[in-house]
Amino acid sequence: MQYDITSKLIAENGKEAILRFFLKRRPQSCELIEKLPQEQPTLKKGDYIVKLTNPDGSEEIHVWEFKTAWRKAEIRNLMQHTLWLQQKYQIPVIPYMFLFLPSSSATPVYEDERFCFRFELIKLWELDGENLLQSEDYVLYPFIPLLAKGEELTLKAEQKLYNSTLKQEDKSDYLMALAIFAGLKDENLCATLIRRRRDIMIESYAYRLIKEEGFAEGKLEGKLEGKLEGKLEGKLEGKLEGKLEGKLEGKVEGEIKGKIEGLRDGILLALDLQYGEEARTLSRSIQVIDSLETLTHIYQTLREKRSLEAIERIV
Repeated sequence: MQYDITSKLIAENGKEAILRFFLKRRPQSCELIEKLPQEQPTLKKGDYIVKLTNPDGSEEIHVWEFKTAWRKAEIRNLMQHTLWLQQKYQIPVIPYMFLFLPSSSATPVYEDERFCFRFELIKLWELDGENLLQSEDYVLYPFIPLLAKGEELTLKAEQKLYNSTLKQEDKSDYLMALAIFAGLKDENLCATLIRRRRDIMIESYAYRLIKEEGFAEGKLEGKLEGKLEGKLEGKLEGKLEGKLEGKLEGKVEGEIKGKIEGLRDGILLALDLQYGEEARTLSRSIQVIDSLETLTHIYQTLREKRSLEAIERIV
């Protein structure tokens, strides 16, 4: 869900930037078609229909589908939209799939025993993150972790966003989206971004959408879902086992401190997502807890979806 919401945010605010950077197109105008007649195939959350008017006055329609991972069977949805739009509007329709995570089997052709369907496949991991970072297309910066060299460029993108002259609401939206997409590649990087900019992130529209659409309804599991709710315990089991023998060396102490901070920040964000103002007093108490054992106990209580009172008894 969170990837659909962030893709929606970028598609709505940055359609011109998407056309310019990813598709190398500069139409005279473009509009996002949000509502079509009821007989249309049902749009999924990651699907967007964009109508372009070119400098010569000609028109065309793009179907944009944003996908986290490659699933061949889901291409039929893109094919269905393309055929329906072609028949309905009688102008060229170009289907695009924006694929986030690398896949050796991804191909711009769908074939089965009856159909052969060709579409434009945009493999984000093959695109140059440096080029995007040098631009001022800030609305696309959340995609940087997914581009070539993206993980090493992410903190630079975060710094540029934070120091930009963007409106506060846009800045918070794009920082939140950056953290979400960073989580697809590196959970520790996601944790770092949240820890550095948590105060501004919780002001974002994307944050509110995630909260409203059920991201915080006890679903503290999965990849990024887990990261945002405290799964930043990382590899506490096994990794620290055996390292605490004898003297606590500086390296191990640093690891423990980092995991405490990550786990604590994840818990605070999870409490804010789930309970909002109701958990403010409790959150202030948790901010000063430095015990890994206590924080882990709180984390497990959150996962078990127990009450705030149960967490307060631990604190």
